Amino acid sequence: MSFWKKIFGSNEEITMTTTNIMKPVYYLLPLQWSLYYYMTTSEWRKFREYVKTVNPQWEKCDCPKGCKANSLDEKWQYNHENHIKRFITAKYICPGCHWLKTPPWRIDLWLRIEQGIVPDITEDGHIIRCLGWNIEKVKLLRERDMLEHRKEIEEKTRIESEVKSGKADIAYWKIDLSLLKGYGYTDSEISEFTRRMNNLEQKRISKKEAG
Repeated sequence: MSFWKKIFGSNEEITMTTTNIMKPVYYLLPLQWSLYYYMTTSEWRKFREYVKTVNPQWEKCDCPKGCKANSLDEKWQYNHENHIKRFITAKYICPGCHWLKTPPWRIDLWLRIEQGIVPDITEDGHIIRCLGWNIEKVKLLRERDMLEHRKEIEEKTRIESEVKSGKADIAYWKIDLSLLKGYGYTDSEISEFTRRMNNLEQKRISKKEAG
Protein backbone atom coordinates (compact mmCIF):
# COMPACT_ATOMS: atom_id res chain seq x y z
CA MET A 1 0.00 0.00 0.00
CA SER A 2 1.33 3.43 -0.85
CA PHE A 3 -0.28 5.49 1.92
CA TRP A 4 -1.90 3.25 4.51
CA LYS A 5 0.52 1.30 6.62
CA LYS A 6 -2.08 -1.10 7.93
CA ILE A 7 -5.84 -1.39 7.92
CA PHE A 8 -7.20 -2.81 11.15
CA GLY A 9 -10.68 -4.30 11.02
CA SER A 10 -12.88 -3.56 14.03
CA ASN A 11 -16.04 -5.19 15.24
CA GLU A 12 -17.26 -1.85 16.58
CA GLU A 13 -20.65 -1.10 15.13
CA ILE A 14 -22.23 2.15 14.04
CA THR A 15 -25.81 2.88 13.11
CA MET A 16 -26.48 4.00 9.57
CA THR A 17 -28.36 7.27 9.29
CA THR A 18 -31.10 5.82 7.07
CA THR A 19 -31.56 2.31 8.50
CA ASN A 20 -30.93 0.31 11.64
CA ILE A 21 -28.41 -1.94 9.89
CA MET A 22 -25.08 -2.07 11.68
CA LYS A 23 -21.87 -1.74 9.67
CA PRO A 24 -18.24 -2.60 10.49
CA VAL A 25 -15.74 0.21 10.90
CA TYR A 26 -12.21 -0.10 9.54
CA TYR A 27 -9.61 2.00 11.32
CA LEU A 28 -6.88 3.37 9.10
CA LEU A 29 -3.31 3.91 10.28
CA PRO A 30 -1.42 6.12 7.81
CA LEU A 31 1.94 5.17 6.42
CA GLN A 32 4.77 7.61 7.21
CA TRP A 33 2.75 8.92 10.16
CA SER A 34 5.78 10.01 12.16
CA LEU A 35 7.38 13.17 13.45
CA TYR A 36 9.95 13.14 10.65
CA TYR A 37 7.27 13.65 8.02
CA TYR A 38 5.33 16.32 9.92
CA MET A 39 8.13 18.50 11.25
CA THR A 40 9.77 21.16 9.12
CA THR A 41 13.46 20.74 8.33
CA SER A 42 14.47 23.17 11.08
CA GLU A 43 12.10 21.52 13.57
CA TRP A 44 13.54 18.11 12.79
CA ARG A 45 17.10 19.35 13.23
CA LYS A 46 16.10 20.82 16.60
CA PHE A 47 14.53 17.51 17.62
CA ARG A 48 17.71 15.65 16.67
CA GLU A 49 19.70 17.94 18.96
CA TYR A 50 17.20 17.43 21.78
CA VAL A 51 17.65 13.65 21.49
CA LYS A 52 21.43 14.00 21.61
CA THR A 53 21.13 16.03 24.81
CA VAL A 54 18.91 13.42 26.45
CA ASN A 55 21.17 10.55 25.29
CA PRO A 56 24.86 11.52 25.76
CA GLN A 57 26.04 8.16 24.34
CA TRP A 58 23.96 8.61 21.21
CA GLU A 59 26.78 8.02 18.69
CA LYS A 60 27.07 4.25 19.22
CA CYS A 61 24.40 1.81 18.05
CA ASP A 62 23.46 -1.17 20.21
CA CYS A 63 24.19 -3.61 17.37
CA PRO A 64 27.00 -6.19 17.92
CA LYS A 65 29.73 -4.16 16.25
CA GLY A 66 28.56 -0.86 17.71
CA CYS A 67 28.17 0.82 14.34
CA LYS A 68 27.93 4.60 14.10
CA ALA A 69 24.46 5.71 15.15
CA ASN A 70 23.42 8.63 12.95
CA SER A 71 19.84 7.66 12.04
CA LEU A 72 17.13 8.85 14.42
CA ASP A 73 14.54 6.18 15.18
CA GLU A 74 11.15 7.05 16.67
CA LYS A 75 9.63 4.47 19.01
CA TRP A 76 5.84 4.28 19.12
CA GLN A 77 3.28 2.32 21.12
CA TYR A 78 0.12 1.12 19.38
CA ASN A 79 -3.12 0.94 21.39
CA HIS A 80 -5.27 -1.23 19.13
CA GLU A 81 -8.27 -1.17 21.45
CA ASN A 82 -8.60 2.62 21.38
CA HIS A 83 -6.81 3.19 18.05
CA ILE A 84 -4.16 5.52 19.44
CA LYS A 85 -0.55 5.73 18.27
CA ARG A 86 1.57 7.06 21.13
CA PHE A 87 5.07 8.48 20.89
CA ILE A 88 7.33 6.83 23.48
CA THR A 89 10.90 7.90 22.79
CA ALA A 90 13.54 8.50 20.12
CA LYS A 91 17.01 7.04 19.82
CA TYR A 92 19.92 7.12 17.42
CA ILE A 93 20.71 3.80 15.75
CA CYS A 94 22.79 2.88 12.71
CA PRO A 95 21.17 3.02 9.22
CA GLY A 96 21.36 -0.77 8.87
CA CYS A 97 19.40 -1.43 12.06
CA HIS A 98 16.94 1.33 11.16
CA TRP A 99 16.28 -0.32 7.80
CA LEU A 100 15.76 -3.72 9.41
CA LYS A 101 13.18 -2.45 11.91
CA THR A 102 11.21 -0.45 9.32
CA PRO A 103 8.95 -2.72 7.17
CA PRO A 104 8.12 -0.07 4.50
CA TRP A 105 11.84 0.48 3.88
CA ARG A 106 12.39 -3.27 3.57
CA ILE A 107 9.50 -3.63 1.14
CA ASP A 108 10.85 -0.75 -0.93
CA LEU A 109 14.25 -2.45 -1.19
CA TRP A 110 12.76 -5.86 -2.07
CA LEU A 111 10.67 -4.28 -4.84
CA ARG A 112 13.66 -2.42 -6.27
CA ILE A 113 15.70 -5.63 -6.21
CA GLU A 114 12.89 -7.45 -8.05
CA GLN A 115 12.81 -4.67 -10.65
CA GLY A 116 16.56 -4.86 -11.14
CA ILE A 117 17.06 -1.28 -9.97
CA VAL A 118 19.51 -2.23 -7.22
CA PRO A 119 21.63 -5.36 -6.62
CA ASP A 120 20.60 -8.04 -4.15
CA ILE A 121 21.90 -8.06 -0.58
CA THR A 122 25.35 -9.61 -0.30
CA GLU A 123 27.48 -10.80 2.58
CA ASP A 124 28.73 -7.24 2.95
CA GLY A 125 25.24 -6.12 3.97
CA HIS A 126 24.76 -4.87 7.53
CA ILE A 127 22.35 -7.60 8.64
CA ILE A 128 24.90 -10.22 7.62
CA ARG A 129 28.20 -8.49 8.41
CA CYS A 130 27.11 -7.04 11.74
CA LEU A 131 23.98 -8.83 12.94
CA GLY A 132 25.20 -12.32 12.04
CA TRP A 133 22.42 -13.26 9.60
CA ASN A 134 23.06 -15.56 6.65
CA ILE A 135 21.77 -15.27 3.09
CA GLU A 136 19.09 -17.90 3.72
CA LYS A 137 17.66 -15.95 6.67
CA VAL A 138 17.58 -12.79 4.55
CA LYS A 139 15.65 -14.65 1.84
CA LEU A 140 13.11 -15.87 4.41
CA LEU A 141 12.64 -12.29 5.63
CA ARG A 142 12.07 -11.10 2.08
CA GLU A 143 9.54 -13.87 1.38
CA ARG A 144 7.65 -13.07 4.58
CA ASP A 145 7.66 -9.33 3.88
CA MET A 146 6.44 -9.74 0.31
CA LEU A 147 3.69 -12.16 1.36
CA GLU A 148 2.46 -9.64 3.93
CA HIS A 149 2.74 -6.85 1.37
CA ARG A 150 0.53 -8.73 -1.12
CA LYS A 151 -2.02 -9.56 1.60
CA GLU A 152 -2.24 -5.89 2.57
CA ILE A 153 -2.84 -4.87 -1.05
CA GLU A 154 -5.65 -7.44 -1.33
CA GLU A 155 -7.12 -6.29 2.00
CA LYS A 156 -6.99 -2.65 0.95
CA THR A 157 -8.79 -3.45 -2.31
CA ARG A 158 -11.50 -5.40 -0.48
CA ILE A 159 -12.09 -2.67 2.09
CA GLU A 160 -12.18 0.07 -0.53
CA SER A 161 -14.88 -1.93 -2.33
CA GLU A 162 -16.91 -2.39 0.87
CA VAL A 163 -16.71 1.31 1.74
CA LYS A 164 -17.57 2.38 -1.80
CA SER A 165 -20.62 0.11 -1.83
CA GLY A 166 -21.77 1.37 1.57
CA LYS A 167 -21.20 -1.92 3.37
CA ALA A 168 -18.59 -0.48 5.73
CA ASP A 169 -17.27 2.79 7.12
CA ILE A 170 -13.79 4.03 7.88
CA ALA A 171 -12.35 5.93 10.83
CA TYR A 172 -8.84 7.06 11.67
CA TRP A 173 -6.34 6.45 14.42
CA LYS A 174 -5.40 9.32 16.75
CA ILE A 175 -1.95 10.44 17.80
CA ASP A 176 -0.55 11.03 21.31
CA LEU A 177 2.62 13.13 21.51
CA SER A 178 2.46 14.01 25.21
CA LEU A 179 5.84 12.41 25.99
CA LEU A 180 7.58 14.99 23.81
CA LYS A 181 7.63 17.04 27.03
CA GLY A 182 10.62 14.93 28.01
CA TYR A 183 12.54 16.55 25.15
CA GLY A 184 11.79 20.11 26.18
CA TYR A 185 8.72 20.81 24.05
CA THR A 186 5.98 23.07 25.36
CA ASP A 187 2.29 22.20 25.44
CA SER A 188 1.65 24.59 22.56
CA GLU A 189 4.37 23.01 20.41
CA ILE A 190 3.04 19.52 21.12
CA SER A 191 -0.48 20.68 20.28
CA GLU A 192 0.71 22.03 16.93
CA PHE A 193 2.48 18.79 15.99
CA THR A 194 -0.62 16.85 17.06
CA ARG A 195 -2.84 19.09 14.94
CA ARG A 196 -0.67 18.50 11.87
CA MET A 197 -0.60 14.74 12.29
CA ASN A 198 -4.32 14.42 12.97
CA ASN A 199 -5.07 16.55 9.90
CA LEU A 200 -4.65 13.72 7.42
CA GLU A 201 -5.47 15.94 4.47
CA GLN A 202 -2.38 18.07 5.15
CA LYS A 203 0.48 17.16 2.86
CA ARG A 204 3.46 15.60 4.59
CA ILE A 205 6.54 17.78 4.73
CA SER A 206 9.29 16.65 2.37
CA LYS A 207 12.89 16.71 3.54
CA LYS A 208 16.09 15.93 1.70
CA GLU A 209 18.18 14.68 4.63
CA ALA A 210 17.91 11.06 5.71
CA GLY A 211 16.67 9.65 9.03
